[in-house]
Amino acid sequence: MDHCSKFIIIHNQSSLGAGEYLVGKHGFESLFRTFGFSILTYHGDNDIFASNTFKDDCNAKGQNITFSGSGVHYQNGVAESSIQTVVSWAKTKLLHAAIHCPEVEDLQLWPLFLQHLVYVWNVLPNPETKLSFEICFSNTCSRLLTSLQQLCVWGCANIFRFATRLLLCL
Repeated sequence: MDHCSKFIIIHNQSSLGAGEYLVGKHGFESLFRTFGFSILTYHGDNDIFASNTFKDDCNAKGQNITFSGSGVHYQNGVAESSIQTVVSWAKTKLLHAAIHCPEVEDLQLWPLFLQHLVYVWNVLPNPETKLSFEICFSNTCSRLLTSLQQLCVWGCANIFRFATRLLLCL
C-alpha cells in the first residue's frame, strides 16, 4: 500500500515464504516504475520483512526498511485500517452473494474477490478529497470513467462464470 495516496496493490500468494513476498514486492515496484516512481523505503512488521532474503533485496536496490514495534499495529495504522476495511467489505459481500446467488457460490474465488474489492477501493472517490485513491496515486484522471464503468455487483451469475473461467486459465 502506498501511504501517501492509500492506493492498495494486492498480490495473492500460494505460500508465506520470502520468495512469494519478493514476487509481490517486485510487482509493486514494477507498477510504481510505470508511473515514474521508485520505492525508497518500506515499512512493515517484523515477520517476513525482517528475513535476510527481503532485507538483501532492499539493500541491493538501495531501499531502506523500517519496522513496527512488536504488537504495535498503530505504527502501521494507515495500512492496517485499509486492509481491515477491504476484508470487512469482503465478508459482507460474500454473505450477500451466498444469500442472493447460492447456486454459484464458490470460496475458491476468494483471491479474485479480494482483487475485485481492492479495485473498488482504488477507483471509488474518497469522501475527504473527492478523488479516488487511483487518481491520487497516478496523478491522472484518464482512466476514471472507464474504471467506474467496469464496476459491477459481485455475486451475480455473470461474474462467477467469468471468474471461474479465469481461474481455469491460470
